[in-house]
Amino acid sequence: MKFANCMLIGAVLAACVVLPPQAEAAKKTVVMITWLGCEDVCKGVKDSLEEKKVDVSFVVDDAAQDKSKLPGFIKDARQRKADVVVTWGTKTTLGMVGTLKDQQNPEFLNDIPVVFTVVADPVGAGIIESYDKTGRANVTGTRNRVPESVNIKSIKRYLPSFDHLGLLFDRSEPNSVKKMEELTALSQKMKFAFDALPLPALPDGSPDPAKLPGAAAQLKQAGVQFVYLG
Repeated sequence: MKFANCMLIGAVLAACVVLPPQAEAAKKTVVMITWLGCEDVCKGVKDSLEEKKVDVSFVVDDAAQDKSKLPGFIKDARQRKADVVVTWGTKTTLGMVGTLKDQQNPEFLNDIPVVFTVVADPVGAGIIESYDKTGRANVTGTRNRVPESVNIKSIKRYLPSFDHLGLLFDRSEPNSVKKMEELTALSQKMKFAFDALPLPALPDGSPDPAKLPGAAAQLKQAGVQFVYLG
């Protein structure tokens, strides 16, 4: 399947669920898997389908930041005989379709079309093969990042003396770890100092919000001029 290098998710979904003109119209089912409730992307998909007058039942399954719910959502999508599943973010996407190595694994959705959204690095995460082709018969989607070199150049235009970047990252979040690794490599290439601090974690592995002020103070003490928020 081709990679949808755009944000026209509604159009992609419409292409997946609309019947040919000569066929009798029948309601289709789109299941969206969210991580933080039905936020702007989710609402945008729903609004786009309504604007295109697609006869569709739009179902939202929210993980509420709990990965243990994802296997149940796979069963739910199959029971509903979903025509398309839309995933939000890297964690939900990996939980629903796994990586390229999982294409024959029945524990993941390899039998229903899946459109992923808000995935920063689908190639690095092993979700797809490349931006020319996904390498998967049922998976396509969109990424939501510009090259980090563009951001660094923008910082330098704003502050020509810039030479020190800071980052707070979440070790439990694949996107966050990938971003830390990407910026580490870029700091060597573009010649700026880089301090990356892992966020202190709670017993369940998720970051502890109460420790954010202390971590930010550490970056300030280290002399960073900008803190990257990915």
